[in-house]
Amino acid sequence: MPPRQASEAERLWLGVLTELESALTLGVNSAEDAAGDAYAGSGMWHAPSQLPALPDSLRERANALHERQLERERELRSERTQVGRHLEALRVVPRPRSAAASVYLDVSG
Repeated sequence: MPPRQASEAERLWLGVLTELESALTLGVNSAEDAAGDAYAGSGMWHAPSQLPALPDSLRERANALHERQLERERELRSERTQVGRHLEALRVVPRPRSAAASVYLDVSG
């Protein structure tokens, strides 16, 4: 690749990697935050059209990002499983009685 094309490819990929790293960091931090969904409503990420091949100089950074994304995916799957178990436990709890039926407590006898 000629130097001009290489620098343009690096510039584009630097922007993409930075955006993805920020989204991952924001997603992890917001999951730990009480507010929780700062990033949740923004939807799926879409690659820019006609993105050139990843320059070799950024391959290590891209691989590290991919590993962090895979780790976050494992964490989310684990959390989803745990939430499913909690929901299943809640399903076996008896429902409260209707307020129409009076309940009395015998305290004298």
